[in-house]
Amino acid sequence: MKKPSDFYCCICGQPLNDRQDLFVKIRDNDSEETLRIVPVHSGNCDNTLCKQESAKGNNTNSCFNFYSFGNDKELEKYLVTGEV
Repeated sequence: MKKPSDFYCCICGQPLNDRQDLFVKIRDNDSEETLRIVPVHSGNCDNTLCKQESAKGNNTNSCFNFYSFGNDKELEKYLVTGEV
């Protein structure tokens, strides 16, 4: 199974620290289309991402922590499709 440190935070550029860090689905508020899914540290980095994307009119309310995925296949599916 991949480790959190295999992914880099989209805000600070540092590796994720633990399984509580997040994969956030960024969606367009109008169309609900998934724009991208990004790794981010929970806490300050997550808050910064929320503010940045809200200013663009996007929604960041959907996320899963690393703990949510039992294997690499589940994680890859979420990263590609946005579905669990």
